[in-house]
Amino acid sequence: MLEKSGVSLTQVDRFTGKAGEAFIMKSDCDGLYWVAVDLDGDRCSDFVVNSPNVISAADVVGMKVNQAYDRQLSRRN
Repeated sequence: MLEKSGVSLTQVDRFTGKAGEAFIMKSDCDGLYWVAVDLDGDRCSDFVVNSPNVISAADVVGMKVNQAYDRQLSRRN
């Protein structure tokens, strides 16, 4: 998917309009972990994955990790 789009993934806490942004969150409603990817920079998810298991940036192949945000997410577990 990333090769076809020509972008690399960068971990963010929200979409800002740059292609390749991805964020990971834990839903307070259902307790699931979500990965949302914006491949084209339109601030909308182009690809979404959810899981009952913890998802970290290290689980997403090719994602540039934002250490501060990843630590903040891990504290919510």
